[in-house]
Amino acid sequence: MDRPQKNNTPKTPLVTSDSDSDSDSETAKFNDEPQQIEPLLGMAFFDSVLSKEKPLSRMVFPAKMNAVLPDGTVPAVITYGKRTWSTTLHGDKKRKVLNYTTWKQFLNGSKIRIGDGLILEVMQISQELVKFKAQILRGDFPAELLPKITGGTPETPIIIHD
Repeated sequence: MDRPQKNNTPKTPLVTSDSDSDSDSETAKFNDEPQQIEPLLGMAFFDSVLSKEKPLSRMVFPAKMNAVLPDGTVPAVITYGKRTWSTTLHGDKKRKVLNYTTWKQFLNGSKIRIGDGLILEVMQISQELVKFKAQILRGDFPAELLPKITGGTPETPIIIHD
């Protein structure tokens, strides 16, 4: 029977970067703050659960977003919690992509890991600026609930007992 990963099990970061501009103490302090999950606002969005087969080391938007995102090179901002990352959307290619370097900084700064879910919702679109709001659904299962669960396979869902 497969069990969810414990919260205290070390996970491998998705990417590593020596050029990440965030200090370790600032990043650690930020990531200790729980981020509230909010409902989507009905704007275009991209979603993915990160896995070894789908690590998102590059942010290439799916074809369904090509009609929504502007063509050309446009400044962009990703907001997650109280932090923002300024980046560039390159829309002059067949598919729209975010700048590789700042995308890596976002992944490292938000400490996103394999097993986490990522939602990037478009909040503002113009030829001058594209704003994205990121939400991360952590893939960890709280360690304090592990003794209370049964199931955990596709055939038997997880049930938490009192």
